[in-house]
Amino acid sequence: MNPSTPSLTLTLERTLVAPRLSLWQCWTEADLVEQWFCPKPWFVKDVDLDVRAGGASSMTMCGPGGESFSNQGVYLAVEEGKRLAFTDGFTSARIPSG
Repeated sequence: MNPSTPSLTLTLERTLVAPRLSLWQCWTEADLVEQWFCPKPWFVKDVDLDVRAGGASSMTMCGPGGESFSNQGVYLAVEEGKRLAFTDGFTSARIPSG
């Protein structure tokens, strides 16, 4: 990469004191995603997760004033119970979401 070109990779890392299985379930089970994904009073509905490399995810984020935003993405890498890499910059088959 050219040193004058900024990296386009965003990596978020968190260290949590929680069982790995519980965290995995919170990210991969639709009913659990609905419980935490948005800060209240926002909420998500219609969560559909195909948790596998190349699989798609979709949900609708809803606001207290009737706002509604579709959020679609794709899983880039999945290692059961260990690693989950995804993006909403692409949808299924790496089609740009914008």
